[in-house]
Amino acid sequence: MKHTTPTVQSLGLLTMAAVASVSSAFAGTAPKGEPTKKESTALFEKLNATLESGYDSAYYFRGLWFSNNNVWTGLTLNFPATEQLNFSLGTIYTSSLQTKVPQGNLKYSELDLIASATYDAGFAKFGLVYTYYNFFDTFSGSVGGNTFGFNDDQDSTVKSAQDLGFTISKSFGPVNTTIGYWYDFKINGQYLEASADCPIKVTPWFSVVPSVASGYGMDYYSYAQTTGVRGTSSGWTHVRAAISTPFQLTETASFTPYAAMNFSGRSRDNLNAAIEGRNDFYFGTKLSLSF
Repeated sequence: MKHTTPTVQSLGLLTMAAVASVSSAFAGTAPKGEPTKKESTALFEKLNATLESGYDSAYYFRGLWFSNNNVWTGLTLNFPATEQLNFSLGTIYTSSLQTKVPQGNLKYSELDLIASATYDAGFAKFGLVYTYYNFFDTFSGSVGGNTFGFNDDQDSTVKSAQDLGFTISKSFGPVNTTIGYWYDFKINGQYLEASADCPIKVTPWFSVVPSVASGYGMDYYSYAQTTGVRGTSSGWTHVRAAISTPFQLTETASFTPYAAMNFSGRSRDNLNAAIEGRNDFYFGTKLSLSF
């Protein structure tokens, strides 16, 4: 076995001592050119929340017209469990500023409470979503304190409802697709929808997003019992073609105008025609803040 001489040992000890002394002198000092990272004093680094507010010239939901000139606000909180699994809670409130109908001024306001879970399986994303709807002025809105709908139809006078939905989303190149199924516990109705969009990035902060969606209802808010309307209890609800132009203003803020066209399907044809017309153009915008 080779033995180290005392001289070499001494040099090694001196070198180690010198390095330790230098390290001690510069302990806690960031390398030159690199800023010192400030320790956060906040309880949470990020809330994973999104606050949105917007305006719609007409409020359509699943192909059915509700009111005009709506302003709305929504808040969503995300709770990532793993890289694949995410839970979220959200709420949206919308209210009509002014909707003129032959009988006068229509009042309409709605509050939605939403809980959902999404799982990214790699080949597709799966979602489960529960929504509670509260219709402050009844499902059909009100004029002069009375429902604008028809008292002989259960769909008109609904004041609250709940549904549970299951969605599957998958991207094919630049095209994002989603199909979904919802069951409404209030009226025992069912709703199916398929949608697709294709974001086109024009600049790093500006995109153009064409999209299309189509729905099919089964005993789903069709006013089939109403005299004078006689909606179809089951059938295609609508085709919605839209184009939006998101602007990424900052890392946490975006502004998105849109324009859309609602083409009424067989189960919405007579009902939408009674007020707004079968084929209706509308537009709107929203501001989103994440924090």
